[in-house]
Amino acid sequence: MYKKSLSFLLFSLLSSLAVHAGGHHESHDHPGHAHRTHSPQKTETKHVGQALLPQGFGEEAPALTAEFSIRRKDSRGRWSTPTALRFTRTDDKVILEYSDLTEVWKRSADGTCEFERIFNEDKRVVEYVSGQLRSLGVFPDWATLRVALDESALQQLQQARGAGNSSFGKVLSYHAKGRGQSISFDWSARHQLPVKLVRRYPDASATEMKLISVGTDAKSHSDAISARSESLLRIDAADIGDMEYDPFVKKVIRLDTSRGWLAGHAH
Repeated sequence: MYKKSLSFLLFSLLSSLAVHAGGHHESHDHPGHAHRTHSPQKTETKHVGQALLPQGFGEEAPALTAEFSIRRKDSRGRWSTPTALRFTRTDDKVILEYSDLTEVWKRSADGTCEFERIFNEDKRVVEYVSGQLRSLGVFPDWATLRVALDESALQQLQQARGAGNSSFGKVLSYHAKGRGQSISFDWSARHQLPVKLVRRYPDASATEMKLISVGTDAKSHSDAISARSESLLRIDAADIGDMEYDPFVKKVIRLDTSRGWLAGHAH
């Protein structure tokens, strides 16, 4: 049970972080921010209008690979075994790698996003062009997707204290409250990533995401993933509605639905 719960947690924390999914959904938030560009060299926290944003929030995030450790605490105080997630960011891609799944968000020259989900064990890739994403009620926000945060982490955001130190350099601490959860995170403006993020829920359960390492091999790693996926069977998401009899397609539909994407995929 923990493995399944933690897998869903990973999707909630990262893979839908910057996605506005229309229709009913449980934990897939969307920031709804327009693109904002701030200089990462400046040290003050940024305000846009009345909104407080983490220092350096914007599209100038450096290309990198990052390893995260994610675990969950149940209402009885028991922590799950940590699960690893690899996050890769290039100029035009954000890649999320789980143990059995790889997700790739790609921004096109016109500013729209495309998405593909690579099922490692099934050796298949499901491709979603921007129009298909819109038909599912999915509207990714690139600036937020690139920094591994979501709307709930930015709601009622307050800076907890001044700059501190971590193994990843200086960090700023923030608190936020949104959608039935209390969120605290330490933020690295240098890497434009949370170094540690904790979500606490009313039933005393919690989730924790910690940055373990950062690397500079983003471009080569991204290219390697693209090369590996070229030999896999590819399915156009627009065709899924006509393939509901297929056990693999049923898995895809369940995953989309669990993430708050419209039950769509209709015939």
